[in-house]
Amino acid sequence: EGLPANGLARSEVRGAARPWPANGWSPRFSFHKCHAEMAAPYDPFLRGTQAPEGFGRYARWFTRGYDVYVPSEHAVSHMYFGNPQKYRYTVLHREEAIRRVKTMLQIYPGGDAGEDAQANMGIYGLGRRRTLDQLIDYTGFDVRRQMIVTDKCAARSWVPYDPKISPLEPMYGRPSDPDPEPEYWRREELGLNLPWSSTRPAEPWEGKGGGDSLRNYFPMRGLPLPRRAGATVGMRTQDLRDNLVLVEILVGMWVLGLVVWMVLVVNGRTRGVRARGQMRRQRAVKSEEKEDLISSKNSGKNA
Repeated sequence: EGLPANGLARSEVRGAARPWPANGWSPRFSFHKCHAEMAAPYDPFLRGTQAPEGFGRYARWFTRGYDVYVPSEHAVSHMYFGNPQKYRYTVLHREEAIRRVKTMLQIYPGGDAGEDAQANMGIYGLGRRRTLDQLIDYTGFDVRRQMIVTDKCAARSWVPYDPKISPLEPMYGRPSDPDPEPEYWRREELGLNLPWSSTRPAEPWEGKGGGDSLRNYFPMRGLPLPRRAGATVGMRTQDLRDNLVLVEILVGMWVLGLVVWMVLVVNGRTRGVRARGQMRRQRAVKSEEKEDLISSKNSGKNA
């Protein structure tokens, strides 16, 4: 399929004095900053791509300024026995997922070469803090040519980035031809756990107070302020306000249908009552006419 697998992710570096930077990532054994999960959440559209999705998510984290590490010694382990839940996916699901990963990693043929396709991936695409070329040089794996250039298992240097760029900012801006139904969930608030710990070093945009949140940075970049500590933080699905007009139309149609139904039912019952009353009156008139006829006949006979 021409995609990197989880085998690129080293499991451990024995004897190291501290965690070692990794050139890949596996969901079975993951060490990184916790808010990386919010900045580059799992892509729910990658169905049936267990191995390729690992490097794809690693690429998203790397280009958004996050690094993945491997420990010097394992304290826990993970044992995988295939598919215990018997989860099923179609061949079409897998083909679409492979095409999606190749589009993000700019692997052609196989992926979509248009920047609009990249932009429509939104938060599930690459970030702007680091480039794809830096990822190739850092990992030693040329995703475009689908080959390992150099083995970067050791002697890896940290790749700097501009901290003024938000980790949520995508590599490609707004698409010129946006998908009417983009394949990502829109969010209005930054999904990072903030404020951060006061023990971390201050970022350049924060001034001297490293324990403060990014409140000075957000307005400058046009981003909303983070939620208060302890608040529920997470990714929102489609905001109801985006579909408010559609909801109002549906509710209006439902009310109109209910009114029409009530009018029809009431009118039908009223017509039925009127018809039954008219039939009773007709029968009563016929009965009286019949009695009058019988009475007149009897009177004639008696005469």
